Amino acid sequence: MSHPFHTPPALSSLQKELEDLQRKIAESEKTEPRHVAALRKREREISEEIARLSR
Repeated sequence: MSHPFHTPPALSSLQKELEDLQRKIAESEKTEPRHVAALRKREREISEEIARLSR
């Protein structure tokens, strides 16, 4: 069993990917609005994966 305060590497890399994605979404809303839907879909997938790993 892992230490409760230790974030698994997979989880921290997902969280970093999610932050990067949210930045891309913010930029895309201004420059490439048609890409936003695909980015949001990926954002949802990552969020669900984070939730699953956090249990």
